[in-house]
Amino acid sequence: ISILNGTVNMGGGSISSNTAIYGGGVYVYNTPDAEERGVSFSGGSVSQNRATYGGGVCVDGNISLTIGNVEIAENVATNGGGVCLLNNAHMSFGKGQIKNNQANKKDETLVSTGYQTDITELQGIGGGIYLNGASANTNITNTTFKLNTAVKNGGAIDSNAANIGIYNLTFDSNYAGE
Repeated sequence: ISILNGTVNMGGGSISSNTAIYGGGVYVYNTPDAEERGVSFSGGSVSQNRATYGGGVCVDGNISLTIGNVEIAENVATNGGGVCLLNNAHMSFGKGQIKNNQANKKDETLVSTGYQTDITELQGIGGGIYLNGASANTNITNTTFKLNTAVKNGGAIDSNAANIGIYNLTFDSNYAGE
């Protein structure tokens, strides 16, 4: 699913086995001049997707992402195996599971299909979630991070965000290489 300057509301369902450069499962992008948009996922799963940015979900631009009771699992990306927030996107995530996601430096599947070409940006950060420096005001509550891995930084979460709140989380067997 790819949405430009729009709103997404998902209630239940499954998004799986997709490949893209941004957001293997879901990519929502707002142009710099667009007003803030809302994206909401309630229930369901985002799994087994692949991307360079945000294996499961990538949100880019002035967008408010709300996720509740969602499982984000077994996604693979270079940055943000499960979720990637870029360029002033912000998130509220509650009562979910982020598990078995991977952030790898190079993904041969993405290279062979043309979805990964810029080798200079391959970092392997944020196995579960990657928050870009401008992605402020992110809150994560009552969520389990389990078995997420990153080649470089942040097995569960890699954040450059100025304001991140984490409340009542469970971290179980996440791994970062550096």
